[in-house]
Amino acid sequence: MKKNIVNLFFCILSAYSLNAQDDTVRSQEVNIKVFRNTKSERAITNEVRSAGLVMSGISSERIGTLQVSSANDVVRKITGVTVMDDGKLVIRGVSPRYNVVLMDGFKAPSFDPDVRLFSLDILPANVLDNVKVVKSPSADYPSDFSGGIVNIETLSLPDKNEWRCQFTLGGDFQTLGNSFLSQVQKEGKNLGFNRNANSLPIAVQNDHLDQKYFSVSDRIEITKSLPYNFYPENSTLISPNWKFQLMKTNRVKLKNGKSFFGTSHVISLENTYESRTLRRSSVMTVPFVARIINFSDETFIQNLRTTILNNFTYGNESGLRVDVKTLFVNNAEYGVLFRQGSALPGAYGENGVYEYISFKQYTTNNTFRDFFISSVNVKLPLTNDKMDWSVGGNLSLSNFTDQDRKSALQTRDDNPNGTTTTFNFKEDNVATMDQLRFGRWFYHLPENLSQFKTDFSYELNNKLTLKSGLRYDVTNRKFDLRSMGMVRKVWKDTTQEFVGQLLDEYTWPFNSYEAEYSTTAAYVMSNYKVGKLSVNAGLRIENTKFNLFSEGFEANFNTKYLTRSSLNLLPSFNGTYELSKRNLLRAAIGNTTNRPELREYSPLEYLDVRNWLSAYGNGGLKPVSVILNSEIRFEQYGKNGYQHLGVFYKRIDDPVVAKARGSNAYTFVNLDHALVYGAEVEYSKNIKFAKRSFFQDLQIIGNISINFSDMYENLNMGGVDSVVRLGQPMVGQSPYLANIQITGNFMKNKGNITLSGFYQGDRTIFAGDDEVLFSLRQRSGVLLNLTMSYNFSKKSQLRFKIDNLLNVSDILYNDLNSNGKLDFYDGYINDITGDNIFSHRRDPAVVSIGWTYKI
Repeated sequence: MKKNIVNLFFCILSAYSLNAQDDTVRSQEVNIKVFRNTKSERAITNEVRSAGLVMSGISSERIGTLQVSSANDVVRKITGVTVMDDGKLVIRGVSPRYNVVLMDGFKAPSFDPDVRLFSLDILPANVLDNVKVVKSPSADYPSDFSGGIVNIETLSLPDKNEWRCQFTLGGDFQTLGNSFLSQVQKEGKNLGFNRNANSLPIAVQNDHLDQKYFSVSDRIEITKSLPYNFYPENSTLISPNWKFQLMKTNRVKLKNGKSFFGTSHVISLENTYESRTLRRSSVMTVPFVARIINFSDETFIQNLRTTILNNFTYGNESGLRVDVKTLFVNNAEYGVLFRQGSALPGAYGENGVYEYISFKQYTTNNTFRDFFISSVNVKLPLTNDKMDWSVGGNLSLSNFTDQDRKSALQTRDDNPNGTTTTFNFKEDNVATMDQLRFGRWFYHLPENLSQFKTDFSYELNNKLTLKSGLRYDVTNRKFDLRSMGMVRKVWKDTTQEFVGQLLDEYTWPFNSYEAEYSTTAAYVMSNYKVGKLSVNAGLRIENTKFNLFSEGFEANFNTKYLTRSSLNLLPSFNGTYELSKRNLLRAAIGNTTNRPELREYSPLEYLDVRNWLSAYGNGGLKPVSVILNSEIRFEQYGKNGYQHLGVFYKRIDDPVVAKARGSNAYTFVNLDHALVYGAEVEYSKNIKFAKRSFFQDLQIIGNISINFSDMYENLNMGGVDSVVRLGQPMVGQSPYLANIQITGNFMKNKGNITLSGFYQGDRTIFAGDDEVLFSLRQRSGVLLNLTMSYNFSKKSQLRFKIDNLLNVSDILYNDLNSNGKLDFYDGYINDITGDNIFSHRRDPAVVSIGWTYKI
């Protein structure tokens, strides 16, 4: 990885030596047909309008007015899209498993052992050229989606030759200058590249401690070498959040303007701090509903991110275009979770404590996510102008590591009727391994993804165009999970006796797996246009195969290797009818697929630290779910804006869902089917003012998405199989989403002000059975952001931003009375008239100010 970074750096240095032409000369450049501007909002609108399928998008021009920091914040502005707390996408009410993220036309890697979806929070917004969301099936797109395909284009051919330097300072009043808990580091962080600051020894990472060749004396030495920094240090945080970005763009005219060469280079460094407090409560459900633990969580997180982008584009008048793009991102998170509270009467073993016990718990993590992506797309020149041929390839290397996540528990007995004396908080020493009291975890998830594609199209006449293509991708991933703990007992072997804290092994071999996942696809499609009607019809043939190795399969399948494959024929149809020059009517129908995640097949058991639940895989899941997607959409375009209105319907057969397994665990099962349906509205309007007005123009962009879903399970009732409606929405779905953005330019376009708002309805983030394990729902307030910028000259700009103006609350609650809404109550025992507040967090406003200078 370090070698790749060095190579990227030298690419930047070599590109800076190019003799670029100035803007005056470039304005005389011939209009080469392989170049298409995708940066402006008008260009994205035109692309959405001319597309033969249902699509929404956002341009870099609009992204710049929002001044957001990550792609996570960008996609929230697209109709029907929301993001869960872990950075995963929910589109049109379907969970992350039903969505796909492409980067420059290729699937993006994953950092999550549970879901193959890319986490958008790691991708900086400043490297984006545009983002488009494809919502209807088309044979030339991946089939494993139902909600949408998010296609992210990183910076392409630049419009200008310039240097751009940007520096931003910021923070929030809850973090800046206040007490901040941080993990004791034995070495410096070095911008997040130092992976050895708190790592476990290599021997411990590679081999389980219960292996026969680990003697007690070996384990004693290993234990002594480990950092015993379970308890963080307390310091006053005076450092603000900061971000530094250096961008260089070149556009060179070659051969008297008959060809061009463009480069875009970005180096970005970020350091952010976050401190949040939330109140929490845990509920016991058996034998009756009772609130048994009240506590609060304080989180302290420092994020360090380094981004290096190098993109190169070459094109000429013959039709050749070559795009070579490389992106490297390293994101390091150093976090502390401080939990304190008390167990109420009736609590037995919940959260590792018993009734009348007060506790303090510290969890620390050193999480590293990094990836390197390199892609090549080539559009080849052909002598026949009616033919187009393109090829492309991609290689991505990603890694997720948490080298030594630790949990430590201190308790105090406050039983007023007990025989024990109240004492200060002490370490809760135990004689057997326990994850909660003194636990250590090691996570490692490397993934390599290789992809190839080729597309060929032929225009038979001015009415009919044929297109075909091939796709192949293969993913190799390995997931290692280690769960260990510090125990206190007497250890003896033939050489010595040891009394004290010693590292012990909790992990079973089946807690890790290795997998290879491959997809081979071919498609044929036609685009037929006659009069006002345009029809895009196609067929995709897709074969998917994966091999999963895990020790746990042997008990149920008599083998350590689980192989699954599926061959599917997937038709699609997209039709567009021009009602007039301004009005379009679209209709789409087609089949897509969804396959179980590798994590869901694996017999891996792991502890969900956030919710204190155990999850189990299921090797008996069906290999594929087939999805029917349909949609009707009306689009109206005017000189100064557009309006879109659409309705959609989806049926998902054999969907995979999490299902409660006892009072503190869940597993994955296939239901009979699920239905998803809803409507979307998009609106955009540009308003021009008189020349002497303070504001020159005003742009209003808004969208609303209404989503409904229901799940159906095949149950045996009285010896008869029946399909039963569960009355539960799909996980992650919000019944409605609303976005609005108002942008105005003032003082002769020197200033810009943008007010943006986002609101979502209550949604289910974990589905229980409402008998043993209650569902968790989320309620959020209106997220309102304000950004302002002022150009002092053509070269310098001052930016100011306030995020979360209203200090919104984020509430997770158990819907105990199952009425689908939050009902507050203060009761404890045997009270289901109201709901339990599982957690309540109020986020502060975040203020930042930045300066950008162009050369």
